[in-house]
Amino acid sequence: MSERDICTKYITPALRKAGWDIHSQIREEVTRTAGRVIVKGQMGLRAKGKRADYVLYHKPNMPLAVVEAKDNKHSIGAGMQQAQGYADLLDVPFVFSSNGDGFIFHDRTGLFPQKEQELSNEQFPNPAELWEKYQQWKGYKPEESRIISQDYYEDGSDKSPRYYQVHAINKTMEAVVRGQKTNLVSGRQKYSRRSNQNQQYNGQARKVLDALLDKYADGGVSNIETMEVLKVQPINEIGSPFEIINAFGGKQEYEKAVMELESAIYG
Repeated sequence: MSERDICTKYITPALRKAGWDIHSQIREEVTRTAGRVIVKGQMGLRAKGKRADYVLYHKPNMPLAVVEAKDNKHSIGAGMQQAQGYADLLDVPFVFSSNGDGFIFHDRTGLFPQKEQELSNEQFPNPAELWEKYQQWKGYKPEESRIISQDYYEDGSDKSPRYYQVHAINKTMEAVVRGQKTNLVSGRQKYSRRSNQNQQYNGQARKVLDALLDKYADGGVSNIETMEVLKVQPINEIGSPFEIINAFGGKQEYEKAVMELESAIYG
């Protein structure tokens, strides 16, 4: 059976049987990163990005676990390394791999009897169990947990924050409820200015990225995701939108640079 068959016939039923809500707690084929842009002659093609087969949530925007699926020609744990990489990006402690015969469960909290164990399809943990262990791992007090797990504000646009934005928002909420100082904007700016990501661009492209960082500090990350930002000061003083796009090697490369910049800001 194909990987998709395994998901449809075995993994999704196992999750639902364990009590995971298909509408609010299970997301499939969740894009983590955009694919690398490959230039062939005058054509630019984007390779396939990284996608987690399943991300499981306590509630929307509060990820708990990653499940990676493989077809039944692979071993039950063949997807574990890949799943661990997605778990790193999402900062989640519960990692699963499956080929339909069952699950390999890797626990990063140290709160389960074994760090890694094999589970049957009938033994998949329920949402309440993982949420309880997650709260213990984070050290949440009851009142902190209540505030941190509040729903995000919805503006009606039906847009979801990217994984690094979710991570940043949740980390900031943790700091706020614990009375810790937050320095998200200026700290991320300093980090991004000295990051390797920003050093790979020179001349006009480098000036644009520095200006976008300043724009981020003024208006938030949503401002730098639109091409309109290239038409306003001080960025329009660096060059026309056409010249700026060419400085990055084309529109796709510019969009890739902005995405990398956002990842450095929030990462």
